Amino acid sequence: MEGQNTTQELTVQQAPAQTKSKNTVWRQLRKNKLSFFGLLVIVFFLLLAVFGPWIAPYPEDAGSNTKIEERLQSPSTEHWFGTDDMGRDIFSRVVIGTRVSLLVGVVAIFITMCIGIPLGAIAGYYGGKLDECVMRITDVFLAFPYLILAMAIAVILKPGLYSAMVAISLTWWPYYTRLVRGQALSLRNQSFVHAAKMMGAKNSHIIFRHILPNCIGPIIVNASLDMGLIILATASLGFIGVGAQPPMAEWGLMISTGREFFMTAPWMTFFPGLAIFLTVLGFNLLGDGLRDILDPQSRPR
Repeated sequence: MEGQNTTQELTVQQAPAQTKSKNTVWRQLRKNKLSFFGLLVIVFFLLLAVFGPWIAPYPEDAGSNTKIEERLQSPSTEHWFGTDDMGRDIFSRVVIGTRVSLLVGVVAIFITMCIGIPLGAIAGYYGGKLDECVMRITDVFLAFPYLILAMAIAVILKPGLYSAMVAISLTWWPYYTRLVRGQALSLRNQSFVHAAKMMGAKNSHIIFRHILPNCIGPIIVNASLDMGLIILATASLGFIGVGAQPPMAEWGLMISTGREFFMTAPWMTFFPGLAIFLTVLGFNLLGDGLRDILDPQSRPR
């Protein structure tokens, strides 16, 4: 009886959680001014993404609408960010393009996690030949620069926004596989895992109920930092023509179009570029703050 009680106690007292309570995270995040500023920037762009069609003064300009008589107008009270070569309002296109960029980031992160996290957890928990096989496949993907590999996949799948989502997801999952595998390797020998095995828990139960919950902290930090990189990668694919296609309002595509008029209408590239810069900055600042809160050991000394 005493041994059984000890086993149950070990199972209940699982490994020290790498995540903290919501209140603690929120308090520490507010104390970090830069990270809190990053959060405010992200919330601002999220509101633009949700309410963009109602905020934009000319929502019809996000599509193929043309007003040649108003082309290449400089910023004014009527057109805050000026107009492009088709006479479309750039402010409206930047605002509505927020939804496109954030949607790609969220979908790509979700697909990436669905592939990388289970693979990493299974490889790290079981080890042996399965781990070796998974990691060698991961190394093959990591051997190529992610942007070049994403370009190749997007071209094969036919250039477009959905191809860009799939291409980025297929190049990003190895990073999560390696991250979760490392966590699983350190957790599989913990006492709470041995206690669960002694109680007859299945391997799948141990992985998804004991191993993965203790990996949430590093995963959240990684995802917050990766969102900015994925948005930048999406813009890069749109810029070179294998991502979003005209007349879609997407920041990278808008910069690509505006480069032809950079000397005469620099606002065509400046404002979409500013939106990319602020979004990536916001996610990076928030990610740095979350890393300090959820993983204090990684804090620079």
